[in-house]
Amino acid sequence: MEPEARYTVVGAVVIILVAIFAALLIWLRSSGEASGDHRYKIYFEHQSLQGLQVRGDVTMRGIKVGAITSLRFASDRPNAVEVVIAVAPDTPVRESTGAVVERNLQRCRW
Repeated sequence: MEPEARYTVVGAVVIILVAIFAALLIWLRSSGEASGDHRYKIYFEHQSLQGLQVRGDVTMRGIKVGAITSLRFASDRPNAVEVVIAVAPDTPVRESTGAVVERNLQRCRW
């Protein structure tokens, strides 16, 4: 095989591998986050968020409807924490819907 032919084969293999890697990244990114979810920002000022964590469940009337995607201090509101949640598109969220942090503590009896 001539040297130019080897370079062509190596170049073609590299291009195919890069294309497969890019397709894999796109597929993993789209499957990792539900693309149809609705995102909401909720600001908490006077409530303790102890125990709240990213990827924690978001429930409505006891049914899991989404997950927490991020927690951070709000830059535009002093003393507030911004919580971003992703909720399934069929969840009945209205303007009057309120958010409450509840802890599911279970007692262990020994």
